[in-house]
Amino acid sequence: MLKYLNLNELLPKEYSNNSQNGEFADGMTDASPLVIVDPSCKIIYGNRSFKKNFNLEEGDNFVTLKSEPNLVYTVIAFAKSEYENLRFDLNVTIINGKTSKNNYYVDISRISIQGVEYFSLYFTSLEINHKLEDQVNNLHFALEYGKIPVMILNDDGRISYCSKSFEKILSKNIDELFNRSISEVIARYLPKEDLLKFQESIVEVRPWSKSIICIEEWGTPSYRDLQLSPVKLESSDKVNFILTATDITNYILKNLIIKKSEERLKSLINNISDHLLIIKYERDSYLFETANENFCKSFSVDRVGAHCKNLAMVLKPNLFNKLIEVFSRLESEKQFYFDCEVENNELRHFGVKVSFIDEKPDNQRYYIISFKDITDQILYQQQLKKAFEKENHLNRLKTNFLENMSHEIRTPFNAIMGYTEIIDECLSTEDYHSIKEISYSVKDVLQRILNLFNNIVDVSQAEAHDLEVNKSSTDINGVIKSILKKKLHESEKKHVLLNAEFMEPELRADTDDVKLEKILNALIDNSVKYTDRGSITVSSLKIEDEIKIIISDTGYGMDATHIYRLLEPFAQEEEGYTRNYQGAGLGLTIAYRFTQALGGSFDIKSEKGKGTTITLTFPV
Repeated sequence: MLKYLNLNELLPKEYSNNSQNGEFADGMTDASPLVIVDPSCKIIYGNRSFKKNFNLEEGDNFVTLKSEPNLVYTVIAFAKSEYENLRFDLNVTIINGKTSKNNYYVDISRISIQGVEYFSLYFTSLEINHKLEDQVNNLHFALEYGKIPVMILNDDGRISYCSKSFEKILSKNIDELFNRSISEVIARYLPKEDLLKFQESIVEVRPWSKSIICIEEWGTPSYRDLQLSPVKLESSDKVNFILTATDITNYILKNLIIKKSEERLKSLINNISDHLLIIKYERDSYLFETANENFCKSFSVDRVGAHCKNLAMVLKPNLFNKLIEVFSRLESEKQFYFDCEVENNELRHFGVKVSFIDEKPDNQRYYIISFKDITDQILYQQQLKKAFEKENHLNRLKTNFLENMSHEIRTPFNAIMGYTEIIDECLSTEDYHSIKEISYSVKDVLQRILNLFNNIVDVSQAEAHDLEVNKSSTDINGVIKSILKKKLHESEKKHVLLNAEFMEPELRADTDDVKLEKILNALIDNSVKYTDRGSITVSSLKIEDEIKIIISDTGYGMDATHIYRLLEPFAQEEEGYTRNYQGAGLGLTIAYRFTQALGGSFDIKSEKGKGTTITLTFPV
């Protein structure tokens, strides 16, 4: 009799004693799906994550899974092998009759429980792995190319990582710095007393900060704000440290210049490429002190006339209100950043940094606000996003093309191969009558291939905007009748009624009759294909200077969220080889693109299970 496992009973006592309500084992293993099976692939134990993702319970069998490779065969082959463990990729498409596409790494291992051999399978989502890889890559990119130099220290203060910008400050490379004590490295920048405090901070695991002076390669001094921050590792009780060296040179220099002289400050401000605004806070009032020329030009401010005026009278209300909000938050923060937009002839985007300096003797505070123009950066990001979306779109088209074409071309050629074998048999038996009948079938298959290639050519011309339109006076109703006549036999086989409703006995328009016929043929062909009961109605009418052609059916309909995606080439609502209906996914695309080429509009209304109505509107 099959016995199901309680994982808590198999844990060492020290784990079991710490569990509450028998949930310790599940809590340990619920992050990713975990299952234990016997050699026949019957499930002995599955954690909550496995049951949720695979819809299987203890006592079920992997036979219900549709996967590549087949999981049952893989487990059985592993059981017969001498391997202790194995990792492989698994693509699961069907779980208990429900379509669910998931990709996993699967780690399979032998385990022995009470003398019986079982197999544990641990499923790791490829998507989660890829996200973790992206996070690691992004973190590495941010550390290497970020503006703030970063160094990572282990728990005893030895260097385990140093960004290139930090290497430049220290004039040493990572090979010279790795595993060295940070105290030795920065000793030449700190007085002995400050160095001792720094070492104490590492021992006592507490934050530390200090400003230092560095001499750059060209001999000029730069100021750096060193910040030491302890970081507790989630995976252990150890603590690492992050040491940053923020460049505060500009901030220091601005303070020195302000204290020396107001005139020299104004000269410096005007030579700063960023937009700079200085506000004085005095007696509960925010007053305009000064600004550089770039700011005055972009924000339409008269610097001379605005001097010492209340800030609300100088700036636009939205910017003024935002700055007042930021000023109130600077009591707890030394600096604050936000983005804003300014429209003056053209829309510009700015990254805003707000800091302040207190003049204690005069009981005044000066707010220094720098506006960095990030318009080009945002436009570049938008272009990158568009390029990324376009790349994804092209990749989807390529994938759809390969999937559909490999099937659509293989199927008729397989049929031709079958017919040739039959012809060989007929030749050997001199059954020439059957050969003549088969030749008709071969022609039908070849016509299908030819139609497919013609459709691909039509779509490629439409996508390249290379369609030639030859307009002439066209009998709209006549074109509709001709196509319905061709589709009558197929619809009768499915017991679907084909109806034509003409509001006017004769309806003519100046259009390209060949392309109009391809449009209607594609749409009516789709209606016949996807309608198994009910009727298909094609109607035409004239409203003022427009002609409308309406194709309405009672077929399966489409999911409204997929409609506009299905207008793209090779797109189908059902994808893969298991779809219910064959086709290259070009019919709607051709009809949509050709309608646009003829100057018409294309409107689809569809509901799943109720049918589809397509309305074409053309100028007379």
